[in-house]
Amino acid sequence: MAEIIRELRDSTQEAGIGEKIKQLMSIPGISFITAITFYTEIMDMRRFKGLSELCSFVGLVPSTYSSGDKERVLGLSNRQSKYLRNLLFESSWVAVRNDPALMMKFCELTQRMVKQKAIVRIARKILNRMRHVWLNETDYVIALIQ
Repeated sequence: MAEIIRELRDSTQEAGIGEKIKQLMSIPGISFITAITFYTEIMDMRRFKGLSELCSFVGLVPSTYSSGDKERVLGLSNRQSKYLRNLLFESSWVAVRNDPALMMKFCELTQRMVKQKAIVRIARKILNRMRHVWLNETDYVIALIQ
């Protein structure tokens, strides 16, 4: 496994995407595997007009059922990037422990909902941070809480 990851790292440098992967990895919770998967699934961020379209692609939007006047929210949508959504959830659990701003938001969310629902909201925040880093081509700076 380590050999494959080493070869992937070398190939990202050769392909000229090493800097983009490094910038994505500056976000707490985002590992090399998550960054390279995100890059290969997205490839061109300009195809998404905004965060809502990106969240829809990843599968971080609710699925709804509506009939007449009745509308029910059924949970997360089945339309998703199979690999990316799960990696974002795993990254969110790590990021909550390493980023003070995300930890504060997570604690605030768990006051009114279960942890699993709160982590979906955190995953959306991380996705927004990944989008920001990608579009601005800068490293992520961890927020300081005072």
